[in-house]
Amino acid sequence: MHDQLPVSVRALVEASLADNTHRSYGGVIKNFKSWCAERRKSPLPAEPLTIAEYLSDLVTAGRRGSTLKVHAAAIAYDHRRADMENPIDSYLVRAVLRGAMRLRGGYVGQKRPVVSEELALILQHMPPTLRGLRDRAMIALGFAGAFRRSELAALRLEDLTFSERGLTVCIRRSKTDFERKGTSIGIPNGRYLKPVEALQKWIAAAGITRGPIFRPVFHDYSEARSITPYTVSRVLKTYLDKANLDATQYGAHSLRAGFITDAADFGVDVERIMDHSRHATRNSVKIYVRRANLFRNHPGEGFL
Repeated sequence: MHDQLPVSVRALVEASLADNTHRSYGGVIKNFKSWCAERRKSPLPAEPLTIAEYLSDLVTAGRRGSTLKVHAAAIAYDHRRADMENPIDSYLVRAVLRGAMRLRGGYVGQKRPVVSEELALILQHMPPTLRGLRDRAMIALGFAGAFRRSELAALRLEDLTFSERGLTVCIRRSKTDFERKGTSIGIPNGRYLKPVEALQKWIAAAGITRGPIFRPVFHDYSEARSITPYTVSRVLKTYLDKANLDATQYGAHSLRAGFITDAADFGVDVERIMDHSRHATRNSVKIYVRRANLFRNHPGEGFL
């Protein structure tokens, strides 16, 4: 049914999901169809028992319960697009998902946040070269703005407004901005990490007068095109290694998570954190707040 829709309608349907979600679901659906082909089972429509066996194989392969939920959501999406009954709603599949979460969980694989103390250590290893100036600006701003790596890679000079107090950044597209209205956040000049100063030095050194902010750098020049979101993760891991921190425990999301963790540690109100980080629900933020508050006003502090 989806392929038979008018082009204009299909474009709006596709826009209902974020680009990263489309990529994630596409990979899952491709994997599920290959699994079904090997076993001569139908992927669309799929029987609940087929999906239950597929999810069981993922658990056997070491996948966590949270990963299974993503796979189930992708399969459900594929059925809804075809205007077919959603097999994920069956008791059998739901029971398998609950069992996977009980046995395999979903928390252990979460990447560690890069908090401000670790970030300061990382910044010490950035050389005063053109690439080093870019990397310093990118990592410092990524932390200060609690940016997703896709947001950071997409920034353009036209999105920035400098003032005495700091920097205003217009984020034109965001994961939770479903209506594409855009939003603006403020970045203070700062006393320690100084993200605004780092950004200004990079812009001046690269001679950027318009277009993408963070660009590929080759020796002593930069290309007038945006970096890929993957570059943010690769650069961060490079400097984590140089700072003798275990890079395997961190990812590009660690900058965003680190800012939220530090803000919670300093007692910033959750709603104010969400306003800056562009989170749509408290559930996405509370895990960082809880981690930061593990020892604050501890119930056993007076007698342990």
